[in-house]
Amino acid sequence: MFNIKKKFKIIFGMFVLLWSLIIIFIIGHRLVYKTKEKQTSNYDNYSYRRIYDQGLENRKLVEKLAYLGFEHFKIGLKDENLREQYNQLANDETLNITQIEEKIFNRSLNTAETFLIQSTIDFLSKKINKTIILKIRVIKPSTSFLAEVKSLYEISNNSIITLNMQNYNNQHFYIKHSSDTPGDGYCFFHALKYLLDQSVPDWLDKICKELNEVKLSFSKK
Repeated sequence: MFNIKKKFKIIFGMFVLLWSLIIIFIIGHRLVYKTKEKQTSNYDNYSYRRIYDQGLENRKLVEKLAYLGFEHFKIGLKDENLREQYNQLANDETLNITQIEEKIFNRSLNTAETFLIQSTIDFLSKKINKTIILKIRVIKPSTSFLAEVKSLYEISNNSIITLNMQNYNNQHFYIKHSSDTPGDGYCFFHALKYLLDQSVPDWLDKICKELNEVKLSFSKK
C-alpha cells in the first residue's frame, strides 16, 4: 500500500512537472513572438528615424550634393537637350537664382526648389546610369497630390528606379513622418540620400570624384 502511494506521488509529481514545463514553454514562445513582432513593427520607424539621427554626420555630404545639383543646372542651361525645360523651371518671378546659389555656396539653403530637384535628379541619373523617377506626395493644409520628377536623360540600358518621398506645404521633405529628416534646409537631400542608399548602395562611389572636387564656404553653418 505504501509503495502504491509512493508511486502515485511520483507519477503525479512528474505529471505536474511536465505540465509546468509545457506552460513555461508556451509562455516563453509567446513572449519571444511578441518581442519579434514589436521589433518588426518598429523597424521602419527606427530606419527612418536614423535619417534624422545621422543628420549632422551627413550634413557636409548633402551640402555638396546640393552644390552638384546646382552646377548641373547651370550646365543644363547650355545643353540643347535640357535648356528649354530648365528655363521653364527657373522662369518663376518668386525665385532668386543668384541668391539661391549664394546660399548653396555658403551652406545655408532653405529648401530645395523644383529646378534644383530636377537638376539633381538629372545629375544623379547620368552618373549612376539609371533613370530616376521621383514621386513626391505633396501635402498641404487643404489638399494633397502626387508630383513626379523624372530624369530628362535617356538612359540606354532602360534601367529605372522609382523613389518615393513626401513634402509638406512645399517646404519640408521626408520619407514617412515629418520628423524623419532634419529641418535644416537640406531635408530633400537627406531624404534622397536615404532612398539612394537603399536602392543603389554604390551610388556614392559613382560621384566620389565630383564630391571631392567640391569646395564650399565654411564661414557659415
